[in-house]
Amino acid sequence: MLPDIIARDLMPVIQRINVLLAIGLPIVFAVIGAWAFILSYRFIAPLERLEEDLQKIDEGDYSVRLEVQDDHDLKPVADIINDLVDKLDKTER
Repeated sequence: MLPDIIARDLMPVIQRINVLLAIGLPIVFAVIGAWAFILSYRFIAPLERLEEDLQKIDEGDYSVRLEVQDDHDLKPVADIINDLVDKLDKTER
């Protein structure tokens, strides 16, 4: 056990730390959660659109083209699929 003098001097510091943690931790967790949600949406939304467009192509709608932003990682894949759909469209005619 700490001597009374040390405990008396440390108590305000410990209480201040507890208050900072009680206020700060929920804020930090909220910011991290919001950041994770935004980041996951940035990756999930293009994949969902890609899936919908591929479903339309699978159903025979060869007029659909996959549109992905130029700086997105899926752009090369979308370009290849669009080329394949062009070829399928030409063979169907």
